[in-house]
Amino acid sequence: MSGKPWAVFDVDGTLLPGQSMEQVFIREGIRQGFLPPKQLAQFAAYAFREGCRGKHVRAFKQNKYYLKKMSSKVIKNAAEKVFQEKIVSQLSTGSQTEVAKLREADYHILLMTGAPDFLADHLRNVYQPDALISTRLEKNGEIYSGKIAGIHPYGQAKRLLLLKARNHLEIDFTRSAAFANHHTDIDHLQLFSRAVAVNPTAKLRKSATLRNWEIVYWH
Repeated sequence: MSGKPWAVFDVDGTLLPGQSMEQVFIREGIRQGFLPPKQLAQFAAYAFREGCRGKHVRAFKQNKYYLKKMSSKVIKNAAEKVFQEKIVSQLSTGSQTEVAKLREADYHILLMTGAPDFLADHLRNVYQPDALISTRLEKNGEIYSGKIAGIHPYGQAKRLLLLKARNHLEIDFTRSAAFANHHTDIDHLQLFSRAVAVNPTAKLRKSATLRNWEIVYWH
């Protein structure tokens, strides 16, 4: 059976220009007080420890210790409020236009983000994706452990996740497109017949130029 055309979109920096959903959430958590100082101290201690070991991705991108021993219900309620008040209005109109256009052209839509699931799930109401891959968090009952469950969708792991999803999503990479903003996305962009660098970092812009990939700017 032949595969389907998919359009895969990165979120932070792509659908959401210039920032990440998690950064907005943490900033608002500090401002509004639902992330108390002890949570940030846990985050900083883990970041320092892993950073000293040279594990910079684990120290920052995969560091969820600001959630350790927090109630998932409290966090999910706070995330819904932050998304509606601070994030949804900042999502790129260009991205929403592109998603609608590709859906009309019979593409399936996949959003792939390293953002935690309690934030990423709210994107469903805006983009109506056929599939969503985000960072799942480990819980003990209803309490976050501060650790990630499964694979964190970042860098080369995005390529791995797409290859793992190819069969059950029936992805035909030769008829599919991917949109991303960061040079750490190059590995998975290379899977697609159409790769689009959106608001690219300098390294991604250089790579996109060498590979004749499209370069666009969404605001």
